[in-house]
Amino acid sequence: MSGDVAICELLSDGSMGEPQILSDSLFNYPSYTTFIMPDQNHMIFANDWGEMVITDREGNLINHLESIANFYGNVFKLDGKWYVYCDRARSEVEGSPYLQEIDINTGKLSDVRVELTKAAAYTYQYCQSKDGLYIMTASNIAKVDLINGTFETSFSWNDADVGDHRITPEYSYIASSSEFYCVRDDRDHFNDSGYTGPDLVLIHLKKAENNPHAGKSIMIIACNGSDDAISPVLYDRIAEYNRDPEKKARIVIKSYQDVLSDYTVQVTKSDAQIADLVYLDVQSKEGPDILLGFGACSQFNTDEILLDLNPLIDGSSPLDRGTLFDNVISAAEIDGKLYQIPLIYEVRGLVGNKEYFVNQESCSFEEFDRIIDQLPETVSPLAPTAREDLLRALLSGAMNLFMDYGKKTVQFDTPEFRAILEFVRKYGVDKEEVKDANSASFIPNNERLREGLDATYYGEVLGIASFGYEAKQLNGEGVFLGIPSSSGSSMMAVERQSVAISKCSLYQDQAWDFIRSLFSQDIQTDLVINELNTVFPVSREALDLCFQKQKTRYDQEAERYKDIPDASVWDSSEYNQELYDNLLDFLNNIQKYASYDTSAMLIVLEEAPGYFTGQRSLDDVVKNIQNRCTTIVNERG
Repeated sequence: MSGDVAICELLSDGSMGEPQILSDSLFNYPSYTTFIMPDQNHMIFANDWGEMVITDREGNLINHLESIANFYGNVFKLDGKWYVYCDRARSEVEGSPYLQEIDINTGKLSDVRVELTKAAAYTYQYCQSKDGLYIMTASNIAKVDLINGTFETSFSWNDADVGDHRITPEYSYIASSSEFYCVRDDRDHFNDSGYTGPDLVLIHLKKAENNPHAGKSIMIIACNGSDDAISPVLYDRIAEYNRDPEKKARIVIKSYQDVLSDYTVQVTKSDAQIADLVYLDVQSKEGPDILLGFGACSQFNTDEILLDLNPLIDGSSPLDRGTLFDNVISAAEIDGKLYQIPLIYEVRGLVGNKEYFVNQESCSFEEFDRIIDQLPETVSPLAPTAREDLLRALLSGAMNLFMDYGKKTVQFDTPEFRAILEFVRKYGVDKEEVKDANSASFIPNNERLREGLDATYYGEVLGIASFGYEAKQLNGEGVFLGIPSSSGSSMMAVERQSVAISKCSLYQDQAWDFIRSLFSQDIQTDLVINELNTVFPVSREALDLCFQKQKTRYDQEAERYKDIPDASVWDSSEYNQELYDNLLDFLNNIQKYASYDTSAMLIVLEEAPGYFTGQRSLDDVVKNIQNRCTTIVNERG
């Protein structure tokens, strides 16, 4: 069968039926991304550049259509008729998507167009079934009337005992509104360097006659951002928790995304909008029990809204602080209280040239200015950084200095806030001056620093490999200064996933039981792996395991390319004890944590450019920010 193309029936037990070899003439045409058997006598092949082939059961050609306008391979069956779906927007043409009927017996395309609403443009979510078209989102599956623009929810992932991660419409089959099949890829991406195939699992879901979880309490989780922003690892952990008959509660996820009135396509709100909605729900005591990913939203960090987790960490069901990066956890505290605890994080801050920042592990605004004033004229103080990005970085680690949520006071008219604005104005640049990484003249920041072009740059350290890469590129010439302030500086942890417990939750013990499980070595390691190793775990044991995995992978690649001159191992840095020790020092010295009021940040980013461009005075800008942020705090009550 070598060289032949065949189709196989996937049987209900996951095995493959006998292959049917297709006609050689069929594959004189370009490759196809869509394959459909509309009935027992026909096959449809299509691709995403406007071509479609219709054959009989044996693969003999019925018709070959070329250059179908606005067609990208989507073919749907609606009310017993087959249509090609055409998307004007994808072709950069004004207008909504539309359908054109196709006769599968003749292969002819109708000239009549059925116009659709713009909301119908999200075809990547569609899944064809025998009884119609369905749409699959991170929250549910709904049956769609594409022509009339209506939908009916038939299934919620909250009702299933499997996590819905890595399940996509193109690998799903919906038999009916109460039964469907899907394929999930469970490969270990950490050890997959492109040489192993996927680990596919066939899942068969069917609606149960009776609810096996009847009588259990319902514990609600809310996620900051889109529903699919929840880590697949957490979906799995939630499913595992829900399957445990010993648990007294069942966890469900509440979506805070919009559902369009005429369609089921979900539109992600801005972080500020979602945060405000969740805040109001918690404040009214009708909100979720567990908050996921709100660690950067400082407006939640009050006794009125969230539970202090420190007593739980040290209580009857404790976490062992000695096995965690407790300094990172402490950095997230507000006045000694831990309202939100990070699960995984990245690190950001200024990196300085050791030639100028000699033995300088902390740097205040005043010290920074003093060193910069002594630079040679050929050296820039800071690699080109957009003022908006620099302002967001400096303010992220200092917002609690200007907004006290417990006392409900706002104080931006301070020397510290003025110093931040002055620093950003002096050392930041307009966004247009920052060169794109794809530009021919672009030079990486660490290379610019090593070559003496800049004294500092704003860097992001995204996991172990990123730290190793920075260490090798800097070649001992750089020092991690962190985020400067009037009193000094520290590298800043930025949560990529965090958890909190609502003060109004009736299930605080059950919530802590679930949260506590997320700090095991296995879960922490899986969280890092799922993020493709671009984050750090809070667990020290997980960091050690991730480092060993990374080292094994690096050693395998080094062995693979050892006889190839000038071959570069993709991780760039050798994983030895020295690197590990330096990594531990780096993480142990983190003292800042990014957390800011999302609505207040929008105000500052809107008002500050007036001062940066010289159109408004510093006093005027500070006054406006003070007044507008005070209004926000007062409105929250």
